Amino acid sequence: MSDNNKSTWKVGIDIGGTFTDVLAINSADGEVRTAKVSSQADDPIASIVSAYEAIGVEWATVSDLMHGTTMATNAIVEGNLAPVVLVATEGFRDTIEIGRQNRRELYRLQVTPKLPPLVPEHRRIEAIERIGPEGQVLKPLSEAEARR
Repeated sequence: MSDNNKSTWKVGIDIGGTFTDVLAINSADGEVRTAKVSSQADDPIASIVSAYEAIGVEWATVSDLMHGTTMATNAIVEGNLAPVVLVATEGFRDTIEIGRQNRRELYRLQVTPKLPPLVPEHRRIEAIERIGPEGQVLKPLSEAEARR
């Protein structure tokens, strides 16, 4: 299937963990094309290319491309994340674990258990620096501190 005319296509692609879904609508005549192809988790671009090939829409005729994915959500849920380090302002290293005190039922004794933090404590580093609420540098990060 090939699209040789100069029509304008709006294309939506959703890359999931198992399948990539694609929907294309021709804004000139209302034609709709859909396809479902296998996702390639290690190469999301290949999933997009496969989806385009499955619907037979030429790249040059696409006016709008909408993209969504659950890849990041799946990685978080599965705990399949690359190891990272968090560099935080001195005194704020544990903020991501402490969180906030705003709960719907503040005085309820049965509290929903917290999920483990995305960055474990042993990968959190404090740096002596400070940025104000308006983005102004109050205490600059020195090169020596950054290398520490």
